[in-house]
This record gives sequence, structure tokens and C-alpha cells, in this order.
Amino acid sequence: MLLAYYGESLLTEETVPGVLDGLRDEGFGESDLRIERRNGQFDLATTDAIFAGAEQGDAEVVVALTTNALQAALRRVKSKPIVFSVVANPFLAGAGRSPTDHAPNLTGVSSVSDFDAMATAIRRVWPEARRVGTVYTPSELNSEFHRHLFELSLQAQGMQLVAKPADRASDVPAAADAVIGEGVDVLAQINDNTSASSLGTILQAASRRRVPSTSFLTEGLKRGAVLVVARDYHAIGRETGRLVGKVLKGAKPADLPIQPASETRLQGSPDNAAKFGKIGRAHV
Repeated sequence: MLLAYYGESLLTEETVPGVLDGLRDEGFGESDLRIERRNGQFDLATTDAIFAGAEQGDAEVVVALTTNALQAALRRVKSKPIVFSVVANPFLAGAGRSPTDHAPNLTGVSSVSDFDAMATAIRRVWPEARRVGTVYTPSELNSEFHRHLFELSLQAQGMQLVAKPADRASDVPAAADAVIGEGVDVLAQINDNTSASSLGTILQAASRRRVPSTSFLTEGLKRGAVLVVARDYHAIGRETGRLVGKVLKGAKPADLPIQPASETRLQGSPDNAAKFGKIGRAHV
């Protein structure tokens, strides 16, 4: 089995243990499988080469984590089953038209964030907030998709999204400072590969300027976020692992519908909130 992703980040760190648990649920311990792990190092050419090699290799199943990895797998892997995860919108990535109408050699678990829940939480905790900031990655399809959905959810709550681009991890500090410099009331960091690998940098930039922050990853609470509205990526990984196990047992991916993420964690940190005097502990 090949387990490959565009780049290592908090997203993959939470998901991979879940994949292994899901495989165990289906009767496959790590001693029962030879699992090759490959990391594209946030480089599109490297990621593409990994999946080109997978088509010629001996892996029975190819597991693609992240949208860029899925796109590479769809381009390069034609004769083997693909199971994907950590993908916000697989249909935009070319996986198919619906959960049941998809590429015949593919199935997986989508993981779009719960933007309505985040917008509602921000409105409840910061009722005077009008401008919400985030950093996004234009080169990542999932990031553009998340930015658009979050903008719509905030508009429904009477708020505006202020987004600044960062194409590479080295661009993140400047983008974070630029967002804060726009006078946002709250920073709410959306998920993509680049921002997830630099989450601490983004949240620290907000903290230095006394701007409260939120995150779509539970790890955000450890990095200074006042609250998080996060998908359970371990649970997403577990469902992914179960799909892989079913394929290894002989199920055809064409017969396995793409599964949506359903579990959301809403958590707050009174200690982090206390650093911003005007925010009462009772609100988080």
C-alpha cells in the first residue's frame, strides 16, 4: 500500500494515525501490510513523480492525502484503486460528479470545514466583529474553495472576509502581518497545506498585535487560538482506513460512495481568551 501526500502538516499528522486505526478495524494490522509512505515536500513535480511511480509499482492500493495529491493520483494512476482523504472538494479536483458518480478506480472521504458553525461562533463570542482575516494559498484548489465558502458564511452573519495570499511557507509571515494590518477584528485561519504547516506563525502574528484568533484545527488551541471549529481528522482518517481495508478485501471503489466528514469539534480556551481583556471567559 502506498500512503502519499503533498506535504506533511497538522492535517496529515492527525489523519495518518486514523488511517492505521481504520485498517485495524478491517483486520489489517501494520504487520499485515507493507506500507510505503511518501511525502511530496510541498512540491508539485515531486508529488506527481510519486504517483507516476505508483502506477508502475507493486502497491495494491494508492492512498492520496490532500487535494494536490489526489489531483496527481488522478493524472498518473489508472490501473490501481485510489482512496483519498483530506480533500475539501474532490469533485472540483476531478474525482467525479457526485458521491456515487465518480471515477471507477476511486473512492475516499471529503473533509470540507464547517464554515457556518465558525461564522456563528465568531458572531456569538465577538458580537461587534465586522472584519475577519485569513491567509490562503492561491495555488491550492482546496484553499480557494475554503476561502470562498467562508466568505459566504461570514456574509450571512454580517461580516466581511479579509484574505491575503501566501503561495509558499516563506510567504506566510508577510501575509499574516498584511492581514492583521488591514484592521481585522478576528483572525480565523482556514485549512490548506501551506497554512496548516505554518499555523503557529499565523496565530502568533495575531497575538502580537492583540487580535484574537480562531482555527479550523484543534491544534490551534495549543498555538493561541481562542476557539476552534474543527473536523475530527482522526475520525476522517479512520473512515479512510476502513475504505482501504474494504478495497484490500476485494470491494470495487466504484461501488463505494465518497463519504463526507460529519464530526465537528467546537472548543474554546478560556486561558487564551483571558489574554484579550474585552473577551469574557464565559463566552468561550
